[in-house]
Amino acid sequence: MGTKGRRRTRIIVGSGLAVVVLVVAVAFAVRLWLTAEPGEVGVDETLDEFREQAAEVVIEAPVDGVYVYDTSGTEHVDVLGGDSHEYPAETAMTVMTEGCGVRIIWAPLDGRSETMLLCLRNGGAVLRETTTVHSFFRQSQATPYVCGPEVW
Repeated sequence: MGTKGRRRTRIIVGSGLAVVVLVVAVAFAVRLWLTAEPGEVGVDETLDEFREQAAEVVIEAPVDGVYVYDTSGTEHVDVLGGDSHEYPAETAMTVMTEGCGVRIIWAPLDGRSETMLLCLRNGGAVLRETTTVHSFFRQSQATPYVCGPEVW
């Protein structure tokens, strides 16, 4: 094999290695981007949001407001090598009068929430609807459930 042949082989091998390194680097960067930690939703932010919306709410029992809770725990998925979200030490729930009862919202992280509509009836409360939102790998999934009036 002549000098030109060896040179050509080196160029092909070098180019192939460069492509492999580039593909691995891009895959690593995409993985880092997809598993970025969600931002916490702070108590102050929840309280501000409640105050902005509270003017539209007619107050009835139970008392509307933002309630602060000590929180612990994580959520985890195994797909694509796995990802975990840790809850902050303190989270808030918003309670607002709505329609037949109260809407309760818990949003401990950006992209993670639980929303419930409880209807007050016959001295008790009935879960009318609920929505759970989970976000992993920058993909959100909302799972709503609505109970029809026949379940009352």
